[in-house]
Amino acid sequence: MNFRKGLSERDKRALRVLAAAVALVAAWQIGAVVPATSRGSTEPSIEALEQRYLLARERFARQPAKQREARQLAQSVERLENRLLRSSTPALAQAEIRTLVSELLHSEGIDLERSSFEAAGSDAPYVAIPLGLEFTCSIEQFIGFMVALSNAPPILATRDLEIAAARPEAKSIRVQLTVEGYLAERPAASAEGATP
Repeated sequence: MNFRKGLSERDKRALRVLAAAVALVAAWQIGAVVPATSRGSTEPSIEALEQRYLLARERFARQPAKQREARQLAQSVERLENRLLRSSTPALAQAEIRTLVSELLHSEGIDLERSSFEAAGSDAPYVAIPLGLEFTCSIEQFIGFMVALSNAPPILATRDLEIAAARPEAKSIRVQLTVEGYLAERPAASAEGATP
């Protein structure tokens, strides 16, 4: 029986394509077994692959440390922002600082002689709300006030400080001090929803 006579032209073409595909697969399999040096070194050497593996392993080993560092930074920013002033506007923040500072001075037995609000300064994303203070007190009272100021729940920083002797016989000093509190700048989108 003649096998070729029973095949159509289309079947003969399909057999030729199949034979070519089998030949290509066989050649590829034989090439995979032959070492890279005998094939002209078109593939990377084992040393190069090992270097790439070691670099990748080192990069992935550092990734958890970077994620941990990012988490710690986010937590630090969150703790810091919990100590910002709570007011919604700079004018309300000025009143908040004045109330807080007055309470701190009163707790140390110091009378506030004069206070003045200064222009708010912006260092995005925060606004510095300064308050100028003038008072007379003893050195011990001043130290107690400064400790209370540094431990206050909101962050209050001293920007300017001038100390002069007020009454040497009473061991009192005259203090001029500018205290700054910080307010998060509110995005414009959130202010749109507020009622006037």
